[in-house]
Amino acid sequence: MKKIITAALAVAFLAVLSGAYAGSAGTASDPLITRDYAGDYADRLIANWENKADAALEPVFDMFAARFDAGAAKYTYTSGQEHFYLTSGGSFNAGLGCGVTVLSGTVKVTYPSGSVIDIAAGTVVPSGTTLTMGRRYFCAEETAAVFAASSDAALMVDGPYSPVSGMQRRDPAAPVKPYDDVDPGTWYEPGALFAQEKRIFRDYDSNRFRPLDGMTRVELAYAIWMAYGAPASSYVTNYADAPEAFYMPAVNWCAEKGIMNGVGGNVFGTNDPLNRATVVVVLFRAAGGSGRADLGRFNDGGMVPDWAAEAMSWGVANEILRGLDDKTLAPLAAINRAQVALLLQRMDLS
Repeated sequence: MKKIITAALAVAFLAVLSGAYAGSAGTASDPLITRDYAGDYADRLIANWENKADAALEPVFDMFAARFDAGAAKYTYTSGQEHFYLTSGGSFNAGLGCGVTVLSGTVKVTYPSGSVIDIAAGTVVPSGTTLTMGRRYFCAEETAAVFAASSDAALMVDGPYSPVSGMQRRDPAAPVKPYDDVDPGTWYEPGALFAQEKRIFRDYDSNRFRPLDGMTRVELAYAIWMAYGAPASSYVTNYADAPEAFYMPAVNWCAEKGIMNGVGGNVFGTNDPLNRATVVVVLFRAAGGSGRADLGRFNDGGMVPDWAAEAMSWGVANEILRGLDDKTLAPLAAINRAQVALLLQRMDLS
């Protein structure tokens, strides 16, 4: 900054000298101001202004350096935006100049003083705020913030930070480690690999797929949203049973697109379990696809509810829905994580 100010003053002075030289009387052999003299004078002027700027700015610089160095020992500095995992219950401290972007998971920021700024909105977020995924948050002057995860999370950090617990670097280009509970060759392995790649389940980095666990409506909304690349949405829902903040971007987007609009009475049915027919109807809306097939080849084809017949016919026609081993569709049977992941993988949303 000092050199910029000094250089600007020097340029202004040289401009004055150039104007005087160009328009004043004199001859080529005896100019009023020679170029050598002007150059020498400019060098001395720059040196003089550098000394004055140093004297004026040094106390300010020392003040901020003292503040920064006082906490420097407890911080590590990134070399740019670096990727990290933060396990559920883990946290890290962040100082002045640290930027944090949550890629997935639930992360809350608290700070006793100072301010944390939402860069996209240009506003200060209150202490205790659960951060929105995909937005960058910046620790301003006089701020020592704590970022804590209430679920497994992935994030990017740039600037000074200090791990407390559960924080580790990750290489986004590294091969994805297979789930510990998915054996090669299982019928749901393609779905599991897709789920891991797209991170369609909230706890993706716990390294367990839990294939037979059931699915709730809010988990399905999140899975579809992530499968489509977590698109942004400005739509805001106001369900009486509003899901927690972690799921709201997915719920808002699904509502905006008409994929999932609740179960009536301004209720989303956040934790309601799902059956196979309901999931296929939701996927049918998400895909906006075409194609129909005769369901009569399945032993229970005639038991598909009218409200699901078109969607399930579409699923069969596009080989998204292939039925169970006993040649049934089991439309009203509960659906599990493995089945949902496999259906989404077969939709080929890339």
